[in-house]
Amino acid sequence: MASYITRGLEYASQRRAPLVILYMDTPGGLADSMREIIQAILASPVPVVTYVAPEGARAASAGCLIAIASDFLAMSPTSNIGAAHPVSESGVPASDKITNDMAAQARSLAKRRGRNVEWAEKAVRQSVSDTADEAVRDHIADFIAQNERDLLVKLNGRKWNGEVLHTAGLPIQHLPMGMKERFLHVLSNPNVALLLMMLAMYGLIGELSHPGAVFPGIIGAVSVVLAFYSFSVLSINAAGFLLVAMAVGLFIADLFVPSHGVLTASGVLCLALGSFMLFQDAPSFLRASALLIVSMSLVTGAFFGLALGAGIRAQRRRVATGREAMVGAVAVATSPLRPEGMVRVMGELWRAVSSEPVDVGQSVVVKGVEGLTLRVEPAHPNPDAEKGDVSR
Repeated sequence: MASYITRGLEYASQRRAPLVILYMDTPGGLADSMREIIQAILASPVPVVTYVAPEGARAASAGCLIAIASDFLAMSPTSNIGAAHPVSESGVPASDKITNDMAAQARSLAKRRGRNVEWAEKAVRQSVSDTADEAVRDHIADFIAQNERDLLVKLNGRKWNGEVLHTAGLPIQHLPMGMKERFLHVLSNPNVALLLMMLAMYGLIGELSHPGAVFPGIIGAVSVVLAFYSFSVLSINAAGFLLVAMAVGLFIADLFVPSHGVLTASGVLCLALGSFMLFQDAPSFLRASALLIVSMSLVTGAFFGLALGAGIRAQRRRVATGREAMVGAVAVATSPLRPEGMVRVMGELWRAVSSEPVDVGQSVVVKGVEGLTLRVEPAHPNPDAEKGDVSR
């Protein structure tokens, strides 16, 4: 977002735009990004008006200081501003050192823009917040605007750096995010980071269970890289990450160990707990959706317990066609084996060699295939043979 706003201000400067409108609706963000945005606004050769919109929007926490730093501040009728007390990544109020630093910045910005310095400091130290009407009354916001056109009309005739603004009726050009900015913005979403982690798990395990498939491995590897990039932007909890890794291990183990689903159920529990804890150290608005975590855990448990498990069991199943399928099959002698003779197996006549004498009609078990000859051993005495009924 900081990159997007900086680029937008540079774009406006290059084209000598008469005004930049920065639309705002935010619960806050990182202090470093806030400072980068504030520096870009202060250095802008084009006047910047922050418009807290649409209806019900807010300029909270870091957004409050960015709004104060703007040349003009307009608010929609039902918007609000304030609650700028800094907090740590875990949501705990920041130390006095950080609070004092941000309070000083708030006072400095308010003084430069001619706003209420006392209120700006209270927004940081006491988390005070104002509605749109209160913000205008407390000399924080310049005016309330119903829409974009109303905004331009109320800005018209105001002075900026000794110049009179002529904004009424100006056409508005919206500058969207670029491909790179949209892509990075999406990756900074904790829900997307969680989905990438799951996709990486599916892909890599799919490649391990089907060596040579290539495509699942490529998807898994790319997802791992993107997931770790997301984790580098977001604040993750080490214990949560270890629980997710343990869940993956339990899912894999249940494919090879007959646990009657106990390992998979344990894996689902570890995955759910780990996912909830994964972004525990991040502010509330940077945590994954509880509905997504529960749904993802159940779907993943079903996938490993049913689909992938069935595939592994099918790979373990004894071959049912070809010569390999004959090993272990029961055949019937059609001629005496002394030691060679003929047997019928799977509806076909085969030459066979037995380690022990075998009579006609006696059952034998195939122990191996050597070329066109089967190696067999007697299975059990043939009751019909004992009665002498061995003729064909």
